[in-house]
Amino acid sequence: MFSIGNILKALPFVLRYAGILNSAQIFTEEFFLTSILREGKEYRVFSYTPMDPEPEKLPGILLIHGLSARGIEDERIVELARNLSSLGFVVFTPELEEITQLQIIPESIENITDCILSIKHEPHRFAVDRLGFFSVSLSGGMGLVALADSRVQGLVNAALILGAYSDFETVIPYVLEHFEEDNYAGLVLLYNYLDRIQDVSPELKKFLFVAALDNGLRRGKGELEAPELWQNLEDEDKGFIKDFFENSLFRKELGEKIQKSSPELLRELSPIYFLDHLKLPLAILHGESDAVLSEKESIQLAIELKKRKTPFLLEITGLLSHGDTLPMYKQLKEVPGLANGFGYFFTNLSSKNTIG
Repeated sequence: MFSIGNILKALPFVLRYAGILNSAQIFTEEFFLTSILREGKEYRVFSYTPMDPEPEKLPGILLIHGLSARGIEDERIVELARNLSSLGFVVFTPELEEITQLQIIPESIENITDCILSIKHEPHRFAVDRLGFFSVSLSGGMGLVALADSRVQGLVNAALILGAYSDFETVIPYVLEHFEEDNYAGLVLLYNYLDRIQDVSPELKKFLFVAALDNGLRRGKGELEAPELWQNLEDEDKGFIKDFFENSLFRKELGEKIQKSSPELLRELSPIYFLDHLKLPLAILHGESDAVLSEKESIQLAIELKKRKTPFLLEITGLLSHGDTLPMYKQLKEVPGLANGFGYFFTNLSSKNTIG
């Protein structure tokens, strides 16, 4: 359901996202956030603060980066943080080391929970009574599980999840089915879970990691590192990789084996099993025909939230998947929906009356 108020609130952000408006002047700082849950642990954080004389009165957004080796230095997360801050929010991007190492593990859920608890102890940086949560893709799914943790209830006013998932078990076959469209997620899955179903040589493990990095870091032809590692693989490992890249049935069977080998792990990573404890207003945005995570994941999430009468807004949009290839008329048509989704998040975050 469209809200003119939501659309107007988010329109400057969407125009900056489209490159039509420039970001406002933002003060960027690196600091180390002391962990509340683990003695001696710190998180490297970039903060993005509007040029405001009283930043401690501004709402904050905890922005969790996606599965990228560049972490909080990824140009996409930097641009997103700057655009969010241009609206008058203090944005924090903590770096989660295991995610920069392309690991999909429950430890990240605990670390995200820790970041939420820890940033609330920084009252000199933002108005700690108004905290929003924003995350994307696989990190977004793990972020939802963290938001359902009893330790963070009442600490976050609103959340926005972009291109995330609801059930990790259904993510596996989808990623492998769409491997030829985008092999990054498939390589990451294999890197994480192949050793749960068969012996994996150190050379093969490294090859999978570096091949994923070649894709994720968008390395050019002369920069690729996986081809050099290929030369050092045993013939058996080369045969496995060849089958994985060329045989869709082989990929499907591997996915089924991974599903059967790790039911408890997959459940632990899946927000669909924790929604009874998720109470805060949630904006769910997903790219249409996303080749990495299906929009059906977000649709299923919305269906389950509706059953529980949890406040949410769902927006499926072409602007978030290969938007640069869309005809201009379709881009313009999609803008109100995208703005409505972001505006729902911004409105609930700015209001002191909505808190999870």
